[in-house]
Amino acid sequence: MDAAEEKKLPKFYCPECGVMAKIAIPMFTNRVHRLELPIYICNVCGLFYIDEKLIKKIIRRWRRGTYENESLESLCDEYIERLSVDWDRYRKAIFRIKK
Repeated sequence: MDAAEEKKLPKFYCPECGVMAKIAIPMFTNRVHRLELPIYICNVCGLFYIDEKLIKKIIRRWRRGTYENESLESLCDEYIERLSVDWDRYRKAIFRIKK
């Protein structure tokens, strides 16, 4: 994910301290394709948020360019689980977009 795509991502804010969340972008690869999925984190409060709608949108677009035979729901569940395991030292929370 380049800087232009990262700027297009929504800005979420921590529900506890109100600070704008930082974006971590773990990368998953197989032999041919690369998948980058954003996670929103607040280092101050130790919280993280996975926007499942955004993840589903990214996986849907990524899947068009691959030969994946798995269902979209199955892929989304798998990658959301993998993302959650990687951030186990943080607590899961629901971040909000400020208006």
